[in-house]
Amino acid sequence: MVGDRISFGGIASGLDTNAIIDSLMAIQRRPIEAAQFRMFQQDEKRQALQQVGTAFSSLLGSLDSLRKPATFTTQSTSVLAQTVDVGKVQATANGSAPLGSFDVDVLQIATSTRARSAAAAGNAINSAVSLDTAGFVDPFAAGTFTINSTEFTIPEATATNIVSSASIGAAADPAVALNAAGFDIVPTTGDFQINGVTIAFDDTLDTLNDVVTRINQSAAGVTASFDDATKQLTLTSDTNGPALITLVDTTGNFLESVNLLDGLGAKIGTETAGTDLISLDDVINMINLSGAGVIASIQNDADARPNILRIEDDPFDGAQSVYLGAGGDTSNFLAVTHLLESPGTTTRDGVRGMGGTQVTETLVDANLANVLIAVGTFEINGVEFDYDTGTDSMSGLITKINQSSAGVTAFYDPFADKVVLSQDASGSTAIQLNDVAGDFLAQVGLLAAVQETGANAEYQIDGGAVQYSNSNTVTSAVVGVTLTLTGVTTTSVNVEVRHDSASASAAAAGFVEKYNETQTLIDRMTAFVEDGDNGLLLGDGTLRRAKSSMQSILTGAAFGVPGDLRTLSDVGISFGVVGSAIGTTQTLVLDEAKLQAALLDNADGVAQLFSTFAASAALDAGGTGSLASLTGTPTAATKAGTYSITSTASGGLTVVFQPDDGSTAVTQTGSIAASGTNTTIIPGVTLTAAGVLVAGTDTITIAATERGIGLAMHDYVDTLTRTGGTFDIRDEEYDARIDIIEEQIERLEKRAEARELFLSRQFTALEQTIGRLQQQGQALTGMVAQMNANQPK
Repeated sequence: MVGDRISFGGIASGLDTNAIIDSLMAIQRRPIEAAQFRMFQQDEKRQALQQVGTAFSSLLGSLDSLRKPATFTTQSTSVLAQTVDVGKVQATANGSAPLGSFDVDVLQIATSTRARSAAAAGNAINSAVSLDTAGFVDPFAAGTFTINSTEFTIPEATATNIVSSASIGAAADPAVALNAAGFDIVPTTGDFQINGVTIAFDDTLDTLNDVVTRINQSAAGVTASFDDATKQLTLTSDTNGPALITLVDTTGNFLESVNLLDGLGAKIGTETAGTDLISLDDVINMINLSGAGVIASIQNDADARPNILRIEDDPFDGAQSVYLGAGGDTSNFLAVTHLLESPGTTTRDGVRGMGGTQVTETLVDANLANVLIAVGTFEINGVEFDYDTGTDSMSGLITKINQSSAGVTAFYDPFADKVVLSQDASGSTAIQLNDVAGDFLAQVGLLAAVQETGANAEYQIDGGAVQYSNSNTVTSAVVGVTLTLTGVTTTSVNVEVRHDSASASAAAAGFVEKYNETQTLIDRMTAFVEDGDNGLLLGDGTLRRAKSSMQSILTGAAFGVPGDLRTLSDVGISFGVVGSAIGTTQTLVLDEAKLQAALLDNADGVAQLFSTFAASAALDAGGTGSLASLTGTPTAATKAGTYSITSTASGGLTVVFQPDDGSTAVTQTGSIAASGTNTTIIPGVTLTAAGVLVAGTDTITIAATERGIGLAMHDYVDTLTRTGGTFDIRDEEYDARIDIIEEQIERLEKRAEARELFLSRQFTALEQTIGRLQQQGQALTGMVAQMNANQPK
């Protein structure tokens, strides 16, 4: 319909011209509607064919296993061992493993060489200093802890603070310039020092709030605050401890004006010294004097360092068990001393040292026993690692080592406070260590470490001679069998290798299912229904040929395959038993028992039936290139096809292999000398050049001599489903048809619009003409009436 057609049809004529135009346009649009219906039909067919293509893609996936020999020659193993030896020998087998059983005795498993720090890497606990600086490996928290129901308190550390000795002015306003803020002692411009850090101010530009902010943003190590209620300034140290705050009015009198110093520079503010945490010695004394019936002491660790906290029953207070901790404890003292996890009843020793390496801190702050050279490089198994004590941590270096190609695994042993390196490969190979620059390996005790040399695995097969392996994964003991040794056995462990038909059965069943689904879909899409709706793809030649070709492949004999197994029915896959009624043999069926029997009797033959491919190679006559002859048989070929070999006079070869099935060509390059040979272009085939090299082209034909049914079926379905294959081409054809119809519809729409515009204009002109005639008639009628009125009576 033309735009927004607005007309007032029939005003003059009394005709419904809009209805007349709509009726005429309905006739005009019949070819458009027919074209739209044709386009709908084409799109329906395209979608139906795409649905079939999806089914064929699923069928192709099910064929992937059937074209691989390993699907049919897979071997499985079972391991029979006494309960005590379960899991000490594990076994897997490939298709080359002989069927049968054998006994395995593991005399020794392979171990890796290890290097462990010769001495503890970190410092032991310092019991005489505050707990937070004593060198605990884990962060310390004050609070309460409980021993034998007696609660002990470790007070929090506090910070030093100093407060104005009095109000700095009853009306002092911290937001007004200092010289007008109402201070009792008016500040004068200058600067002052807090803990040696100079802070400047201007009495006309700065307010007290400005100065407070300046102090807090400085490196003075204090926090300043002003109490507007008491009109007093407070300075509080940022760190805990008894150190006092130093104050100096260098020029000006700010500290005097806030009543922290007097006019002579002496402190007048009220200063309260902070406190440190108590020491471990203080805690031990607190426990021993508490009457809790226990004695606390520090014991030596394995490196003879006083580093283990012991809590034991006081023998003079009657024998009793030592109970540690309570639900309401707020301090982690018992945890950081590693007493909570300690065994024992009357004596409880921390399970590891209290002090040691702090692995997450930078090396300079890691509490190491020896001071490192600030930067350096060390080497492990020839791989270099740089370190910087100011930026690297022990855990960071361990991560670097483990992520490198050094072939070792590094870790920190928190119980021994030592760094350990373990060779990734088992066997007796030593770990190579060297401080290239700096002294990291020396100072953490690894250079002085006596390496624990790894050992080879020792085992026997069927009680024979002792055999050795530098790995616990043994592949040379029995052909095709991989043994994994995890422990020394007490008695022989029996390993049985048998054929595993599960993968073959699953592959065959999966294929049969997908094939039948595809066939059912084709039948539905191509069905002729005498009194109903036919299939959308009735008469489709592609599907008819595909169905016929697949049935031909599946019912025929495998090409060139020798032996008794030459058809799928020989292994239990068929379209029903011989003599089945006509029309009942369209569905593929699997006789599982027959397939299993064939696999058990001749697995290699079943593999050949489905997946074998053998070919011959022949140099075509009439070539113009440098090749004179060839010998041998292709060993890596998987498809028939032709090699086009273009040679240059200098011996260069450009080779293009084009498979016969139309799949993607493969290009490679090579070379050959005059009278020389090439064995790499076509594996298994030796190409011989003529005595004189020339530029030209030779053709070699690869012809199939054996081809399994699974492989043939896979390659055929691939021609249908691959990119650029049959279904892609058909889809493009439908797209082209739809495009043509759309163009037709567009032309017809434009023609209809022009026709509708023409009709609208014609009927409008008709109405206008009738209107003018009516006006003329009315005028004539008026004139006649006037003339009659003017006649003499």
